[in-house]
Amino acid sequence: LREAPLPELSHSTELFLLALSVIIGAVGLLSAWALYRHGLEAEKRLQTQLKAFYTLLADQMRVDSLYEKLFVQPYYVVADFARNVIGPWIGSGLPQVVTQGLARLSDATSRLQNGYLPLYLLYIISAGLLLTLWVLLS
Repeated sequence: LREAPLPELSHSTELFLLALSVIIGAVGLLSAWALYRHGLEAEKRLQTQLKAFYTLLADQMRVDSLYEKLFVQPYYVVADFARNVIGPWIGSGLPQVVTQGLARLSDATSRLQNGYLPLYLLYIISAGLLLTLWVLLS
């Protein structure tokens, strides 16, 4: 999926957005300076006046706890499952399956090498025919 590029903004729109971001930053700095220029007394006044809203802002609108519940805890559940269920199977079961499969494959291929020269010639001719067929069909 490819997204179409966004259209370019006009020069005046870019300048307006630039000025708006600078103004918002300056207003934030000036309001913080006005609020805290006499120390933390203003914070105590805000705490008594705004109560629940102040608590919500002080808790960062509980974004951290929401993020923890939505993303971090499910990740831990999946990670524990992988460690406790999938990990032992991969750690012990999978290597045994792979080594047994390779042992069977080596037994099968060692039977093909019996020292009988006409059989080797048949292998070479068969491989050449398969290669020719593959080249012709592709």
